[in-house]
Amino acid sequence: MLKHLILSGCSLEIYQGLLLTFHTNNLRLKDNKFHSGLDSTSRSRILVPLIMLFAIRQSLTQNLLTWATMKRCADMCQKVGQPFSIQTFDLQLYAVAQQVKWDRPSEFKSHILRLGGFHTLSCFISSIGKIWGDGGLRDLLVDSGVYAAATVDQMLAGKQFNRAVRGLTLLYETLKTLWICSFFDWIRQQKCLEIPESLL
Repeated sequence: MLKHLILSGCSLEIYQGLLLTFHTNNLRLKDNKFHSGLDSTSRSRILVPLIMLFAIRQSLTQNLLTWATMKRCADMCQKVGQPFSIQTFDLQLYAVAQQVKWDRPSEFKSHILRLGGFHTLSCFISSIGKIWGDGGLRDLLVDSGVYAAATVDQMLAGKQFNRAVRGLTLLYETLKTLWICSFFDWIRQQKCLEIPESLL
């Protein structure tokens, strides 16, 4: 079954999951390589390898399947001449992939595993809650009336991501404002500099 797709000015032809041709602005994809057409403005040819991966319809929490995915990524990177293979996983798969890498250090010595950005920030927010939650951060967010107690507990555990980012941003701006005001008060008391009343 031949499919012809138009995506934002690009033309794709797909047959049984294989990309046959790709046209955009004088570029043509054949045999998984881009070739530029020759015209009067440009006489250069562009060759770019194209690697397509398809969705895996099995549970990736199994070590064997994660190993196969990592091995395939490493083989593909080696085939195109890239010395390091970089893979990004979500939190659960990252833990499994790290176990596989630790079990086979010689096989995956040039393999770089990354935790996805969302989960990295969630872990960072959770660490803020772990370190400063009982030091007054939780009380400050609850007693200000901005968030309820159960919501703050979820925020500082890294669960309510959007609320946690907003709450920590508000808290940062508030503390920064208080710090600047106390700095201006200190300057006035020390008579180091004349500060206009409009700034206070």
